[in-house]
Amino acid sequence: MAANAIKALIEEGVRLLSAQSEQPKLEAEILLSHVTGKSRTHFRAFAESEVTAAEALLYRRLIEQRQSGQPIAYLTGTREFWSLNFEVTSDVLIPRPETELLCDRLLYIVQSVFRLAKGNITVKSFILQTFQFIFSLTHYMSYTLSRS
Repeated sequence: MAANAIKALIEEGVRLLSAQSEQPKLEAEILLSHVTGKSRTHFRAFAESEVTAAEALLYRRLIEQRQSGQPIAYLTGTREFWSLNFEVTSDVLIPRPETELLCDRLLYIVQSVFRLAKGNITVKSFILQTFQFIFSLTHYMSYTLSRS
């Protein structure tokens, strides 16, 4: 198998990422997909095809950065959140899976409030009240945490 074959590169990435990653194959495929612009499905269909030397070099550099603990989202510059792709840099926090669960629950609550209000509440009013709630909650949480 050629050194720059898709299958060989993914296997190399898996081997190098196995020590610190719970999903080394997924991470290796994501990084190779980022470099080549090809889908993970493409990798399965054309496992023996080769990438360019420049792509292989960039892929190996990204694997090294990932080995040193750099998050995948910072390496690719994107992160999916709630089925939307967001640009990510090291200047921003990476959305966590738990946050998607929180959004699911909040959406359910918002829908319930609007159903119960039967048109007696506007979106603007609801958003304003939500921000008041968040501001108050963070104020008292920081006060409670600082007194612990």
